[in-house]
Amino acid sequence: NDVSALHYNLGGLSKLNATDAVFTHLDWLEDTNLEYFGIAQPLFGGVVGGSLTYFHVPMFSRYDNWGATEGNLSLSDLATTFAYARQIGGFGLGAGLKFVTRKVSDFGIAAFCFDVGMQKQIPDFTIPLGGKKLVVSGLMTGASIQNVGYSSENSLPLNIKVGISYL
Repeated sequence: NDVSALHYNLGGLSKLNATDAVFTHLDWLEDTNLEYFGIAQPLFGGVVGGSLTYFHVPMFSRYDNWGATEGNLSLSDLATTFAYARQIGGFGLGAGLKFVTRKVSDFGIAAFCFDVGMQKQIPDFTIPLGGKKLVVSGLMTGASIQNVGYSSENSLPLNIKVGISYL
């Protein structure tokens, strides 16, 4: 239920009631870097958000099957997402358009896809337990489908997530 919902489940954006932003920098193995920036703002009766994810592997040597150097390679991925979410009938619903690119040295591919997400607060309920009653509250359910789309070169991996959480 914060701006990170741009990455995990767009339905979570619908609960934002103020501007929210996040920036992440991750130095990983062998100088590999991951950058993430996301921002969301209540607007147009819901929440509008956008994010940018950049993954970069620095230049490294390329070898043939016999171990001889064939030059250098570099790798980078870039994904931009623009999304809108709102509460409808007790459900947090969100949808977004994503543009993804991958570049390996001089070769690159690109794809457009979309993501959808849903969250729903489960109403409190009671469970009888040996003559006592246990009240269960704070449960949330959610689902998201990511990377639905088209690429002229390669298809993106379809990602389907369903879950329950305790708040």
